[in-house]
Amino acid sequence: MTGTDPRDRPARVVAFVPDLMDRSRLGRLGSIEVVHARNPTELVDIATAEDLVVVDLSRTGVLDVLGQVAGEVVGFASHVDAELLAAAAASGCGEVLPRSRFFAGLARRVVGEAEATSEGTQSQSQVEGIGPGEDATGPAR
Repeated sequence: MTGTDPRDRPARVVAFVPDLMDRSRLGRLGSIEVVHARNPTELVDIATAEDLVVVDLSRTGVLDVLGQVAGEVVGFASHVDAELLAAAAASGCGEVLPRSRFFAGLARRVVGEAEATSEGTQSQSQVEGIGPGEDATGPAR
């Protein structure tokens, strides 16, 4: 799902993201519905094949349910936790990203570039003042 073609957009985002700061970033997705699961097991019950499922991989129980969750699953964790990122991929997470890359591209992925800009949805780079060719760690090398 790239978010560039309206037909590629998910029906909704189903998320297990307990951190309030991360939740606030999900709240800036414009017109797409975001449903928050209370625990990882609830993802299995509420996610459908049309959903984009986003998970904080560092949370207890997430790796245990990844293979049972319907929909496209995208997980994020700290870039320094390579072991966790690899375990998530092995457990059935469709896409595994460092936290900064996940949030930097989330709006474009879900609602598309035009809608993200027109509805005031901000990418991480817009929020943090990161310029072109830079990421959260500094200039591209």
